[in-house]
Amino acid sequence: MTIDLWRKAQAVDVEAILLFARAFAPGMRAAGWGRIVNTGSGITTTQNRDLT
Repeated sequence: MTIDLWRKAQAVDVEAILLFARAFAPGMRAAGWGRIVNTGSGITTTQNRDLT
C-alpha cells in the first residue's frame, strides 16, 4: 500500500466518522441519548467494487 492510498483511506474512514459524529451529536445531546455505531471495510483499499 502506498502512503497516498493510505491517506485516502484514512480520509474516508476516519474523517467521515468525525464529521458524522459532529453533525449528529448536538441532536443526540439535546434528546438526552443516542448511539453512533461505526463500521468499516477493507473494500476502500481495492479497485474492484463489484461484489456480485
